[in-house]
Amino acid sequence: MEPFEDRSDTDIGDYVAIVRRRWIWIVIATVGAIAVSLGLSYSSAPTYQASAQLLLQPKQSESIFSTGGTASDPGRIVQNELKIINSRAISVAVAKAYGE
Repeated sequence: MEPFEDRSDTDIGDYVAIVRRRWIWIVIATVGAIAVSLGLSYSSAPTYQASAQLLLQPKQSESIFSTGGTASDPGRIVQNELKIINSRAISVAVAKAYGE
């Protein structure tokens, strides 16, 4: 039986030699792992869901004595804001901002 061989003289050159000998297996494993992860990522259905709520309130500085007629009908203000939020221009801008 041979005595235990001390391999404490291993240097970086030994590791480089191993990588040079086994480079094809390293590439195959890397490409395989990327392919599997991309396949799983694209085949799974998205599981996220989002919702939002907006609170529309008139400005506190507005009063019934202001010269502008906007503060006299808060219901109309809210309806105008809702029409703007639900407009096609806002939908297109949001879709463009999120890449949809």
